[in-house]
Amino acid sequence: MKRLHPCIDCGKPCHYRATRCRSCAQKIFHSIKLPTGSKHHNWRGGRYQNPEGYVYIYKPDHPKANAKRQVSEHRIVWEQAHNQPLPDGWVIHHLNAIKNDNRAKNLLALPRKRHSPSLTVKEVQKRLREVEAELAQRRLC
Repeated sequence: MKRLHPCIDCGKPCHYRATRCRSCAQKIFHSIKLPTGSKHHNWRGGRYQNPEGYVYIYKPDHPKANAKRQVSEHRIVWEQAHNQPLPDGWVIHHLNAIKNDNRAKNLLALPRKRHSPSLTVKEVQKRLREVEAELAQRRLC
């Protein structure tokens, strides 16, 4: 027969292998502050790729940070390249349709109304002509 013995904190009977009853053990567990951010054992530099393929960066002080205090990397890259925040109601489009290719040349900011496939194709064609002209210029040099 297994014997119950008193909890070392409150004196209630507890499991024969435990030193504390369940309620006292839970109080202690919830009072412990676990390391967060770069101190956490699972820290990967603040980068996270969601199942849809978008990359998020841990930036708790950014005004557009989500509930997990993360901001999409393409937003950060675009804002740094243009030295201004992305206007409200605008979205960023990846020209080559690769969601984790966040080079500044691959990002195009558009008002949400203009972010339709037909209008985006025109912007992609325009950017393609710019890249082709840049490559032709390099060949001449």
